[in-house]
Amino acid sequence: MQRRHILRHAALVGLLGLSATAGAQDAYPSKPITLVVPQAAGSGSDIVARLLARELQREFNATVVVDNKPGGNGAIAAQAVARAAPDGYTLLMGTATTNAANFAFYPGKLGYEPGSFEVVGLLAASPMTLLVTAESPWKTVADLIADAKKQPAKMNCGAGIATAQVACELLAKINGLQTATVNYRSSPQSLTDLAGGQVQFAIADMAVASGLVAGKKLRALGVIGPVREALWPEVPTMMELGMADFQITGWAGVFAPAGTPRAVLEKLNPVLIKANDAPEFVKSRASTGGRALNFALPAAQQFVRSEVERWQRLYRDSGVKLEF
Repeated sequence: MQRRHILRHAALVGLLGLSATAGAQDAYPSKPITLVVPQAAGSGSDIVARLLARELQREFNATVVVDNKPGGNGAIAAQAVARAAPDGYTLLMGTATTNAANFAFYPGKLGYEPGSFEVVGLLAASPMTLLVTAESPWKTVADLIADAKKQPAKMNCGAGIATAQVACELLAKINGLQTATVNYRSSPQSLTDLAGGQVQFAIADMAVASGLVAGKKLRALGVIGPVREALWPEVPTMMELGMADFQITGWAGVFAPAGTPRAVLEKLNPVLIKANDAPEFVKSRASTGGRALNFALPAAQQFVRSEVERWQRLYRDSGVKLEF
């Protein structure tokens, strides 16, 4: 009899514990959410994060804090979130760099792995672009490549992030060029030097370059993505120009520490999809390019897995050596 009573008591305690856990998840969020950004304030990721923070605040009536942790090619921010409590209150504004390319670039050196995170959802994709100055004699990619072949080792490609460095190396390898890649601490720095004539061409995210192209400082020759972009319908893709395997697209999404309850992920994911249709997001894409990625959880998870695999191939094919 006493044993039966003990077992009933244990079962009751277990049910109460499950009920408390479920209740806590149902009440999510019940305290401020921190959205960690791997770039500095004013960067593309930071702008997206602050737009998302507003939408999360509206949806949940909760405080959302944007915490910028730049450095280490995004690894500092990613490490901080990977080590945080898996409760949905510390989230990462992840990118193609932090949550895909870095695993190829710096294997075993990051302090986090693909399995360190749960995918919450994706927001937008923005392709990389090949750029020259607005006054450049090169009106097409073919013009640029032809002159680069005539002047071996005399033309440089500016790259402000590691993914752009890979893109510069791939462009040279695919087309048999002997161009050198000049690395910068950020994409804006590389584009400033391009506009000033310190490098002959550069590769950068469309979102970063769009303002300079609109201001007639730079000219976009090619989109390194799968489709032409609505912002620049006249600019061809590299695929159209015969470089079928040359596709490098940046993207942004939200990640939580591994072990975050599925119920929390399922609460957050629809809010990201809804945010993409908010006027602020639509306006941002209209001015900077790119497209929304409205993926439910399974599709978002598959997308990130495929990106991790794709960046392994891209890095290997480029032959570039990156230092951490």
